[in-house]
Amino acid sequence: MKLIEELFYGNVNPNGKLLRENESYQTAMKDLDANEDLLSKLLEGKEKQLFHEILNAYSVILGETSVSHFEMGFKFGAKLAVEIMDEDIENCLRSMI
Repeated sequence: MKLIEELFYGNVNPNGKLLRENESYQTAMKDLDANEDLLSKLLEGKEKQLFHEILNAYSVILGETSVSHFEMGFKFGAKLAVEIMDEDIENCLRSMI
């Protein structure tokens, strides 16, 4: 099956293995989880609510950044592929349609 078909059918997930196998990422995630749990237990009331609002906002920022980086990488890869084909862009685009 061609890559485009694999992508269409959901068989390709470029984000699936990005950092999960990285040791420093795993260590940082464990530290983050432990410290988040500890701080959440220590805080009460408005401070705890503020802490969770900060975490939620940061999560949204990370998500949006990830989407943006994925899009930029995908576009860069497409432009690179067109350049590598050693044809003018009109012929290349006609062959893709």
